Amino acid sequence: MLTICSTILRFGRSYDYPAAFNFGDSNSDTGELVAAQGFSLSLPYGQSYFNTPSSGRFSNGRLIVDFISKISNTPYSLFAFHVSNNFWCP
Repeated sequence: MLTICSTILRFGRSYDYPAAFNFGDSNSDTGELVAAQGFSLSLPYGQSYFNTPSSGRFSNGRLIVDFISKISNTPYSLFAFHVSNNFWCP
């Protein structure tokens, strides 16, 4: 992970990436399991993510992919904020 982050810091700004894509694992769950299972989490679960209401994430803060997106100036993943399991974005 350190190698990936240092590579992005060194070379990430020299390319024009439209977005950061994360295909998910246990360290980067952005809430798909919550949407797929159809249940909601009770407060304050996930509430401290950028000082917003509970987002449905299984983390209580930013994920590695959020930091990579910030460093490389790509958009944040909005999939955690969807209320259904349809993650299509225009």
